[in-house]
Amino acid sequence: MSLKILLLTRYGRTGASSRLRFLQYLPALNAAGIEAHATPFLDDVYLKELYDGQRPSFRRVISFYSQRLKQLAKAHDFDVVWMEKEALPWVPALLELSALRDIPLVMDFDDAWHLRYTESTNPMVRLALAGKLGRMARRADCVIVANRFLQSWAEGAGAVSVKCIPTVVDLTRYVATPLPDPEPFTIGWIGTPETAHYLTTIEGALRQVLARANTRLLLIGPSSPPLSLPNVEAQPWTEGDETTLLQRIHVGIMPLPHGLWEYGKSAYKLVQYMAAARPVVASAVGANQDVVKQGVNGFFARTEADWVEYLERLRTDHGMAQAMGWAARATVESSFSLDATLPKVIDILKSAPASRRSR
Repeated sequence: MSLKILLLTRYGRTGASSRLRFLQYLPALNAAGIEAHATPFLDDVYLKELYDGQRPSFRRVISFYSQRLKQLAKAHDFDVVWMEKEALPWVPALLELSALRDIPLVMDFDDAWHLRYTESTNPMVRLALAGKLGRMARRADCVIVANRFLQSWAEGAGAVSVKCIPTVVDLTRYVATPLPDPEPFTIGWIGTPETAHYLTTIEGALRQVLARANTRLLLIGPSSPPLSLPNVEAQPWTEGDETTLLQRIHVGIMPLPHGLWEYGKSAYKLVQYMAAARPVVASAVGANQDVVKQGVNGFFARTEADWVEYLERLRTDHGMAQAMGWAARATVESSFSLDATLPKVIDILKSAPASRRSR
């Protein structure tokens, strides 16, 4: 007998969090006897408009909430509800709790989503919603989190069961290839237009490195470069092209400042570079510290001088960069691949009904 799951994602396949934390698992879950029905809250048009700086009409927003309420009304037809963050954003917990009642519930967080409410500059938002996600976490039969910072939050909120599962890649999509020819030396960054601003935190270092001959920065995702620097190429992201574009780079970067939101982020960019057998240079912030092994598969850069030094070392020592790239691939194979985390996800979903009955 198969297990029927209502999967309440925030996005469809265009949204990285939904695609990676949920949708990429579906074929394997189906093979394991878990029948998951995926129902996104927001559509792909919304994401495109968001990245283009547009805001959806009030009518469309209402349609999103109306559709989600219809999905929640059918929740009791399923054995388990598997939910990305929350079902109804900006709505107090009572409505979601009422709709779900005693249905087995698994929640998933890949970002410090609670900060949207607890750190809001609007006092009414803090009053009405600051405790929402903690209350939902206590109701859940299991809370899946992407890193230790989120694990600490969920445990502090009183969740009965918290499992830490990183955001991973399907290695069948990533071909491990040797580094390209040494020139032009290509630094890579992949992400959404919303996160491209993190590149400005190392603009000075990038300016120095890009001033070298035959050196360039390849941005995968932003429609236009967020930096006024020479030798920058921006390519739009597509699911089909991302792995091919990553094969063009010699090193992947992930700069982050020290901040609560950043502590809650996944290190997914690093996992992508490393799956493509590329070494990395990253800030020593949050989940990055669980992925990078200093001097083995990449480097931590804490100062502008560090960023320049490590990028220069990878540029000038092709053999070292290649060896670190193979080590990076091995790291992903052992700990950050779909095959590594799939058994854990299956166990959580199959255990949720028994957990609910025991509470």
